[in-house]
Amino acid sequence: TEAGFNPAYDTQESIIAAIQNDLNLAITDLSQPSSANNLLPAADDFIHKGNISKWIKAAYMLKIRYANRLSEVDPLGSANDVVAFIAASEITSNADNTYAIFGANGNELNPWFSFNTSRDNYIKMGKYFIDVMQSTNDPRLPLYAALDEAGAYSGVANNGSDNSASNTGALYSSDTSRLPLLTYYEMKFIEAEAQLRLGNTEAAAAAHNYGVASNLSLTTGITGSTYETIYANENAGTITLEKIMSQKYVAMFTQCETWADWRRTGLPILTPNPDAVVPGIPVRLPTCINERLYNASAVGHIVSDILQPVWWDF
Repeated sequence: TEAGFNPAYDTQESIIAAIQNDLNLAITDLSQPSSANNLLPAADDFIHKGNISKWIKAAYMLKIRYANRLSEVDPLGSANDVVAFIAASEITSNADNTYAIFGANGNELNPWFSFNTSRDNYIKMGKYFIDVMQSTNDPRLPLYAALDEAGAYSGVANNGSDNSASNTGALYSSDTSRLPLLTYYEMKFIEAEAQLRLGNTEAAAAAHNYGVASNLSLTTGITGSTYETIYANENAGTITLEKIMSQKYVAMFTQCETWADWRRTGLPILTPNPDAVVPGIPVRLPTCINERLYNASAVGHIVSDILQPVWWDF
């Protein structure tokens, strides 16, 4: 039909509301007894091997993330939703995480590995990120980054080029490395942010500390490190949004949700490329060319300015 070739545009507000509704329906369906199904997933479920409890937790994690996405639109309402969804989720540790799983053949490969192998030196570690980790003696640095040609760790400045700088490390970019999608530590950082908006600074500090500690134990296999003693030791009087978002930024390495976080909060404070054509860090994607050319409904909705905030980003 004509409408099928020219789909109408929905508002971002209605899309997020629809996502929450679909997740509610998913939780309801997943909560049905096994007898309600003609077929049950098992080994063919590559991610959770048919563990329905973990899929329910994944749905709640998405609800938590999308509720927090509205932190600027409805600061207190979104925070209360986050706290309520966390209470209902029964997510208690990294054992509840959801990962993208990869194999060793052809199109099964980890995309970071595949890209770095076929397009050597296209992507390098950034100077800002390397500097942050070196300044705090972060034990995750050797896992996140590979040694550069000089046998040290270095990144490329945002207006530079350096083929000798560090590549991404083996933790997330070996051929079969799994990539985190939904995690306990992300939930704890979101909880910290929500509790801070609600004025519950002690709860915010505790959630932040759990977020830092749980990511460190997952990535390094070590608990009680010097880094943890220093940076997972906030209290009601020391916790700030900048600390929460800075620690989350490091913990969420390779995950695109950090872009949404930065757009919402402006943290961490980043410097735009001074030589860029666009005088700022993009906050949205432009309308793609196929929509412009072939969807009549795109008229009036086309966006070219990538510095124009989306609905939930003020």
